Amino acid sequence: MKNSSFHWLKDPLAQFLLLGLIVFSANSIYNQKKPPIIIKAEHQRNFSAHFHGTYVKTPNQESTNNLIQQEIINEVLYQEGLQYGLEKGDHVIRKRIIQKMNFM
Repeated sequence: MKNSSFHWLKDPLAQFLLLGLIVFSANSIYNQKKPPIIIKAEHQRNFSAHFHGTYVKTPNQESTNNLIQQEIINEVLYQEGLQYGLEKGDHVIRKRIIQKMNFM
């Protein structure tokens, strides 16, 4: 006697629903919501101080917005690089982490 517990898999509707469930689950796992990027006021003051040290003037609103936008882009690139594992096996990054730990 044949095992007929999986006879429903021959139904095209069941196949479609099962495939949809698999794709939906994979998409949910892959596209997990990432935390928002927050640029704190202290960090913004550091931008301004660095700008002032470089150009010997206080940044105007447009320059400040550009600095914040660039920092957001840098953070996104950094997070994506970590997601791809680009920090692994990089001797320069390893050396920098060791330097930071020695400083702490």
